[in-house]
Amino acid sequence: MTSAWPQSYYLFGRGLGFSALLAVLPTLLLLFLLAVKRKASWIAALAGLAATIVLATGAYGMSWNHTISAAAYGAAFGLFPITWVIYWALVLCLPLMASLAVLSVLQHPPSATPAG
Repeated sequence: MTSAWPQSYYLFGRGLGFSALLAVLPTLLLLFLLAVKRKASWIAALAGLAATIVLATGAYGMSWNHTISAAAYGAAFGLFPITWVIYWALVLCLPLMASLAVLSVLQHPPSATPAG
């Protein structure tokens, strides 16, 4: 993959509006599966990815190498913010949970009754 892919906005003899209408179809499919069909998010995401791959290769004429590369780049681009949020949630939540546990023990100390 040595060159950038030149995107054409003039699809099937139509103009920019038709290209934009085709480009929004995977997003509409994702939202339809999530909101109307109440599918799991991973199923809706995979369906949207499949629709995007079909659209990129079929309508826009993108090569398979460029398509897979763009999908991998998009996955990595989306994975970083998700892991960043999870990391900081753990960094902020774990000390808070530990301090709440200490506070609970201080408020309700265990009783010193002899065993037996």
